[in-house]
Amino acid sequence: MKKKTFFILILLAVLFVAGSIAAVIYTERPKFCASCHIMKPYYASWKESAHKEINCLMCHYEPTFKAHVQGKINGLVQVAQYLTHRYSGKPNAHVSDASCLRPGCHAKEELKYRKIVFNKAAYFDHTKHLDDLRSGIRLRCASCHTQLTCDRHMAVDKNTCFICHFKDIPLSQLNRQCLRCHSGIKAAKPHQEYLASGSKCIDCHSEAKKGEGQVRSQMCYFCHAEKEKIGKIKDYKLLHQAHIERGKLACINCHEIIEHN
Repeated sequence: MKKKTFFILILLAVLFVAGSIAAVIYTERPKFCASCHIMKPYYASWKESAHKEINCLMCHYEPTFKAHVQGKINGLVQVAQYLTHRYSGKPNAHVSDASCLRPGCHAKEELKYRKIVFNKAAYFDHTKHLDDLRSGIRLRCASCHTQLTCDRHMAVDKNTCFICHFKDIPLSQLNRQCLRCHSGIKAAKPHQEYLASGSKCIDCHSEAKKGEGQVRSQMCYFCHAEKEKIGKIKDYKLLHQAHIERGKLACINCHEIIEHN
């Protein structure tokens, strides 16, 4: 009898382990993510994106065993929230630099040699944005590559570009910022003639900048209630460390939009 009980326990243990492994494998498939109806539009946008061949967890879990375990725990919490109808209408997920810059994905060494043309008009260099401080701010990959709406999977948010490059710069000094991105116009006529004559970009492109990208204290009340925290709104360095480096927020969560036409 003891022998039979022992074998039954062994069999149950084997079935439990096999079932657990199967559950882990199944729940790590992208299709499982789409089993929650709120995830369906995000899944659809992923299917149309440049990352469509990449498993969701490659981006959403950092490349360490500890992060993987923590991600599985968070996943169970999200499933519980979904089943109890306590979920948010807009899922909140962070993609860390460690996931983006891992070997085989977008390693820094490879990005250094990739200067691209963005939006068919502007030249972009990843190295200057990842290695250098931008006005004292340490940018993350997700500072620019974000998902504001469910149909644009990790697309570049141009509003972030405009806030960084145009904030606190008067129209009279906009030329330098224009030429940092649109450097190709230096060699193209009629721009070459206009620049040589001392003309400014704003002389013709009168809607190149609209808005100042300010942060109004009223925005703080959406997240903070403590007067001492709101009182630190003018501490530029502290705010960016807390909200961009640690809080992983998008620039437009706080800044008013600057239009660039």
